[in-house]
Amino acid sequence: MRTKKRQRRRSKNGRNSCKRERLCVIDENEYRRLCDDITASTVVVPSVYQEVFLDKYRYFILSSGRLSGKTSILVGLWWATVNKFPDRDIVVLQATATEIKDSIINEIEKFLSNSGLDVGDAQSCEWYIPKSKSYISSSSRKGRTYFYPITDSKGGQRSRGINTPNPLSLVLYEEAQKNKDANVVEQSVITFIRQLDAEAKLVIVGNNETAGHWFVDYVFDKRKDPDWCYIYANCYHIWELLNEQTRKYVESVKAANYTEFRRVFLGDINASASDVVFPQFDRSKHYKRAYELEKKYITTLFIGVDHATANDTFACVPVAVLDDGTTQTLEVLYDDPEETNRTLSPVEQCELLDDFLSFLDNRYGIEANQLPTYLSVDSAAATFIAQLRHLKRTSKKKVWRFIKIMSFTAKKKDMNLGIIKNAFAYGVLTILNEGTKLYDGRVNTHRLAREIEKQRYKNRKLDPKIPNDLVDALEYGLIPYYSNCYNLSFPVRRRDYLKSAHVEEIRKLAGLKIAA
Repeated sequence: MRTKKRQRRRSKNGRNSCKRERLCVIDENEYRRLCDDITASTVVVPSVYQEVFLDKYRYFILSSGRLSGKTSILVGLWWATVNKFPDRDIVVLQATATEIKDSIINEIEKFLSNSGLDVGDAQSCEWYIPKSKSYISSSSRKGRTYFYPITDSKGGQRSRGINTPNPLSLVLYEEAQKNKDANVVEQSVITFIRQLDAEAKLVIVGNNETAGHWFVDYVFDKRKDPDWCYIYANCYHIWELLNEQTRKYVESVKAANYTEFRRVFLGDINASASDVVFPQFDRSKHYKRAYELEKKYITTLFIGVDHATANDTFACVPVAVLDDGTTQTLEVLYDDPEETNRTLSPVEQCELLDDFLSFLDNRYGIEANQLPTYLSVDSAAATFIAQLRHLKRTSKKKVWRFIKIMSFTAKKKDMNLGIIKNAFAYGVLTILNEGTKLYDGRVNTHRLAREIEKQRYKNRKLDPKIPNDLVDALEYGLIPYYSNCYNLSFPVRRRDYLKSAHVEEIRKLAGLKIAA
């Protein structure tokens, strides 16, 4: 049986000095090198991470690039918490059981060993870590540190229903971005948050991924929540703590491939490459909250509808023409057969769209404001269009009185993509940004932004392996209005027109051809 025993350092009173050593919080100008032999007496907390060790917040989310010192900080936080609350438990979460064995537990074991503490897989050790690496216990402390996988090999939730013997002082989500989606993480939060002690902390840690990854949206939402503390760090925040070889490697990547450097080491989700379809889209510029939309007046509504065939996603993207002539998408509707395990029939798609129109009517007052609304549907979906016309004739919902059905025929893909790009570039197209918790089921906002960010070219065409159903729906909803270059460059200003005249002007500029 393997054990690691080292002579403990003793203070004058005979107690373990490592146990009582305070963490050193320093300014960036006073960095000390953090080497592999990190100990309880040499833990350095760069100022960018100081907030984690303070008591102003209980919930934290850390996102960064590689080599930003997250693991060392988590080890330091674990050590501080273990000593502050010796009678409470700690939970560390990873995506899968396989990743648990390669997780922070190895760094903690190294930390304890380097600190001169008795650590090993023999139960006689003061710090006992079984070979399964499922927990850490200490003979001098009541509390334990447990390591749990969030999901099983099939993606099923494993953390649901887990209870620890003692109240929790700390929950760490390590490498959160490796999970399937935000729902997996949130379900784990629900499991453990009720077990948190009044002074406990919840820390979610992950690396920034490429634009369109779910973790990007998750971080974005948490940053807007006043109960959460957001911390971003990159390699330059701990530059002086990196050894010379590592710094040279980072600089060599920077010189050879600046885009890759930004993506990997700075965690820049907007680091673009030549194959990105919409490099003009920038969340900091084109993402707008609902309260910003409420400052404007919606004059016309175009709803792009991408009809679903076998194994396709049914998608609807409403494009609101605002009183200054610019446009903004609203909440989108989608039905993904990969998530539901079935493709909707044309009749079911009509029913879903009918419900979606009711949602938009309740939220934006189509009927109350007599808002001209156009369903712009792919002309290839002739049967579906016919069913929509039948629904319009037979529906008892008053909202259908203000809806006209268009057959979208302007299928010049390159030209249409160019118009969308220019709309972002001119700043006349924005995307509604609201957290997914505000909406149920298949109605949300982030999904469109993610799909826009994911689009790539392959052989000068859209990569067919990347879903683009919502982008297609955006095209059907946007092009009828922005097909006229005047609309892109010189938005119509509402103050120059009466309401009726303004709407008529929009129709003329768009060159609308309304199907009977």
